[in-house]
Amino acid sequence: MPGRCKLSRCELLTLANHAFSPYRRTVLILVALLTLAMTAACTAPTPITVLVTATPTNTPIPTDTPSPTVTPTPTLTPTPTLTPTPLPSSALLEPMNYQPQTYNNCGPCSIAILLGYYDLWITQHEVNEIVSPGPSVCAIADYMPRHQLRARAYRAWSLRNPIRLLLANGIPVIASQLLELDGDIGHYRVIKGYDDVSGEFISDDPLQSKGADFHIDYDTFARLSRFGAFIPVYPPEMDAQVQEMMRDQRGVHEIYYCPP
Repeated sequence: MPGRCKLSRCELLTLANHAFSPYRRTVLILVALLTLAMTAACTAPTPITVLVTATPTNTPIPTDTPSPTVTPTPTLTPTPTLTPTPLPSSALLEPMNYQPQTYNNCGPCSIAILLGYYDLWITQHEVNEIVSPGPSVCAIADYMPRHQLRARAYRAWSLRNPIRLLLANGIPVIASQLLELDGDIGHYRVIKGYDDVSGEFISDDPLQSKGADFHIDYDTFARLSRFGAFIPVYPPEMDAQVQEMMRDQRGVHEIYYCPP
């Protein structure tokens, strides 16, 4: 059977046409057809191989994963408690521009007296060009920026501690008080010092009968101040310090508005 698989169809037909009679050719043709059928059986079909390739998946390139940053827990530092600095036992602010007041002019005169501490030597009459007699505490405070100074008006149930604190820090004060314990007349005086040993404030009082270096004991000062106010006068750069000092004083309130 292997030999039959070697002749092609054309070769068999050619051989039949030239070598044999019609009858034999017919027989040979049949034999050739049979041979072709067998040839088909001998020839195995070429197998078809289908190559299936999966679509490649992009494999991510591994990256270095950063280690998480550990934020240290902050250590809470306790806020230090400020220990109040004891005030000196005495303070005296000098010089002042003392001058006795004219009638009902204690406010403008107190301004002129205090300005001497800042080396400003003016008269109460010069102050009167701006500030009238019997002024409000706001009018006195509002006058000071004309001389590159700052002032704030405060009210307190007790003037003793806040005024001592201001004087100890080099800040003179104009106090609004009663003129006398047994009266109801208001009066302005400059407070320029204190002395804890003798228990007194030291005033430059524009009223001539009292005058410069007029001493008022703490008890009398408190009673004169029961409806009073005070006006610290200081350079502008000390404004924040003054506000902080007064905030720390119990019962002290700034006067923001004065009736006309």
